Amino acid sequence: MLWYVETVIRILPVYIANATPPVFSKFNVLGLRRPVDGGKLWIDGRRILGDGKTWQGLILGTLVGGLIGFLLEHFGYGSFSLGLLMGFSALAGDMVGSFIKRRLGMKRGANAGLLDSLDFLTAGILISYPFVRWKSGEILLLLIATPIVHRIANIIGFKLKLKKEPW
Repeated sequence: MLWYVETVIRILPVYIANATPPVFSKFNVLGLRRPVDGGKLWIDGRRILGDGKTWQGLILGTLVGGLIGFLLEHFGYGSFSLGLLMGFSALAGDMVGSFIKRRLGMKRGANAGLLDSLDFLTAGILISYPFVRWKSGEILLLLIATPIVHRIANIIGFKLKLKKEPW
């Protein structure tokens, strides 16, 4: 198989885990649609993460990452546990991005450009690296392609009314 197709297949737990929270945002699965930061403020007086980062999104996104890893295992790409790790790392990276946005005084949903599309990817690659051993060309491909894929996915999510903004 072509290396770039394999690269996209191997990053799927990260991509799909990151896309999971908006899909379930209209529901309150097991009462978990509560902010991870518990509504608390940071030392700068701003929310730590904001209402958009919920336990529901973190848990469901991680589990979906695991499910994707499980499915990919049957094709020789990953495993359930690697998918869990990649899913969790994507969402943790997204939370780091939200933390940075709050420190910059940006509101929930504000467009942060590349930060919004590369935070989850960077964490996913870094944390999975000991198990996946990404090559530099693969990382470069993902760094270039992900902002495009992320934008298209956000436009689709916006049109499906899963997101309030198309970015």
